[in-house]
This record gives sequence, C-alpha cells and structure tokens, in this order.
Amino acid sequence: VAGIGDPGSIVTQSPAVSARDYNPLPFWLELSLYASMPLFHFHTFLALTIVLLLFFALECYAPLVDFIKERGIAGSPFASEPTKGFADASGRLPNSKHLMKLVGAAFIPATFFVWLITDHFHAGSVVGWQPGWVQAVKGDDLARPFVAFWFVNFGIWLPLVLTFVGLVVWRVWKTGLPKKIPDDIAFLAPAVAIFLLAFFFKLAPWGWDNTKLLIWAYFIILPFLWRDLIAQWPIVVRIVVCIALFGSGFVSLIGGLAAGRSGFGFANRPELDLVGDAVRSLPVEARFAAFPTYNHPLLLQGRKVALGYPGHLWTQGFSDYAVTENQLKEVMQGGHNWRETARRLGIRYIFWGREEELNYPMSTRPWQRTALRVSSAKDWGAIYDLTPASPLGD
Repeated sequence: VAGIGDPGSIVTQSPAVSARDYNPLPFWLELSLYASMPLFHFHTFLALTIVLLLFFALECYAPLVDFIKERGIAGSPFASEPTKGFADASGRLPNSKHLMKLVGAAFIPATFFVWLITDHFHAGSVVGWQPGWVQAVKGDDLARPFVAFWFVNFGIWLPLVLTFVGLVVWRVWKTGLPKKIPDDIAFLAPAVAIFLLAFFFKLAPWGWDNTKLLIWAYFIILPFLWRDLIAQWPIVVRIVVCIALFGSGFVSLIGGLAAGRSGFGFANRPELDLVGDAVRSLPVEARFAAFPTYNHPLLLQGRKVALGYPGHLWTQGFSDYAVTENQLKEVMQGGHNWRETARRLGIRYIFWGREEELNYPMSTRPWQRTALRVSSAKDWGAIYDLTPASPLGD
C-alpha cells in the first residue's frame, strides 16, 4: 500500500517526507502483487483489501465536505472555504482514481485465484463467528478473562494503542473535523478495522491463527504509535516502554537460539531429496494416500494427495472435510473396504513413511501383500501402486 497513488490526496505529509521523495511502485507491480495475493496468503489479501477500501472511503471525505457546504446544510461543522477535493496542485493522478483503477483491474484475477483455492466456490466459508477471539473459547488453554488475556499475551501494547486512539479522538473533538484527513487517522482506521475483524471472527480452525491478521494491524499502527505518542516522552520513559513492548520477544528469540536446543524442524532435506527422486518417474497427475500434515515430503514436492493439511484446508474454505478424513484413515489403517475407498478417493499410490508409521501404528498394511511396490528405501519408506491388482487379492 506504500505505492498507492498520490500522497497529497489522502494524507498530510510529515515534514520529513515531501512529494518529491515519494516514489510509488509501478502500477503493473502493484497490480501483480495485490491480485495474486489470494493464491499465496489469503489473510494478507484480506488485510490489504480492508486498507484499500478504507483509504477509498476516506478519500471520499473531501467531496462529501464540499457537498455539505455547497448545499448549505445547517449545523455543518466544516469551515466555509472549499476543500482541496481529489486533486492536488501537481496534477498527478488522484488517490481515489488510482484506488478504483487498482481494485477494478485486480477484481477478475483475484476472483479467479479465490475460485481456484475454494474448489470453484463450492467450499465452505473461511470465516467463523467467534466474538472475544480465543479468550472466550471454553476449555481452550488460552482462554482467560478479558484483562488477564490481553495483558498476558500482549503486555502494554493494547493500553498504549487505546491511549493513542483516545488522543486522536480527543484531538478531533477539540479542533473539529479537519479539511483533509491526517495520516494518523488514515492508517488508524484500517488498523482498528483489521483488529475488530480478528477479535470477532476466527479465520482458521485454530483461533491463535488470527495472529496472521492481527500482525498487520500491529505493523500499520506502530509507526504512528511511536511518532505521535512514545517519541513525545522523556528518553528514560521511552526506553522503559520499548523494553516493556519488545523485551518478551527478545527473551523468546534468545531462548530459541540457546545452545544444545534442536529447535523446530520444518523438513528433512535428505529425506525430501530422496522422495523427490522416487516420485520423479511417476505421473504428475497421480494422487497419493499419505498422512495429512503441513510438511509432508509429498506436499513439499508439489504432489497431489488425498487430503492436505487440515489447517490449510479450513483457511482456504474447505471446512467440511471430515468424511474425506475418515475415508483416508480407513485406507491407511487397512480397513475392510480399503481398496474400494481408495478408488473413490482417486488414490493410485500409497506412501508409507515416517509420518505414516507414527500416526497409523495399528495399520494392517494390506497393500504390502497385494500392491506393487514401485520404490522404497530405509531412509524414507516405500510407495505402493494400487493400479495392478495382485493375484493374492485384498
């Protein structure tokens, strides 16, 4: 959003930044980043859309003021002189037109990418009503009363933000509505909207995943929190506040980097390379049965599986996957009708490796006797082809 339109139209420039210093991104790059965002990260696309829509709404503020003054509406709190409106003295493209152009051009490609990740719009909703966020979920480990929840998890951040919001509201109340929207209000509005969305709705199966959205509210408001509030205090107070804000993060980071700790692994590179070699000769359209987890070597190789990671499924709209999950479990456990169930799921290959050993310990593994083993190694497991039926039967 840093490259959107002309800065003189929406927000008041700070003394350190002039119009000559402002270098927006090329429009094609803005459009490419925004329109393709649903394919890469839906939460970020949602946050950017909120920012764009509120920027556009605030951009309509000046024409609304002019309309009120032109009609001579009684009790208007605005000054009598005309406002600047959409255009500025430089004659550059106004923000409102730029926003309309950007969103309009992105509508079809962005809709197409959402269509791709939601099973052609047939998947369930990605939004679930959950007021109070995880603090109100009964039985959740994170659930606490309001004050305790926000202080334990966010420290003094929320009180500082509330203080900042109060100062902005008090300033507007004291001086009246400005002729142009200042930058702190222009950015505070979408930050508050994003926060409220995450507070009242869950956007993933696990409530704490809403931090993917909350982080954008944090990033948007942080520069103004510093400039208009914290930077005005004495240096000692600023140091104490910064330690209180960021100290716990440094402790967590240093603790994670402590010597002797193995950390949290994402992928085993040798295993990933070996699995890649094993599946290279197999048809790219073939579907595998494997345990559904976020870092399975098949997924990291870009291969089709019967069921992906449930957390990612929900965030992309597939909220009703319980039937498929049970069918996959029947196949992997070697249930009575495992082969017919595999056929219904479109499975050609069964992958049996480290995750499958761990999560299906009671499996009878009938495919080891009845299916063709196309590849195997003790370092990663084996792959079985269900297409050629064995004379041994099921």
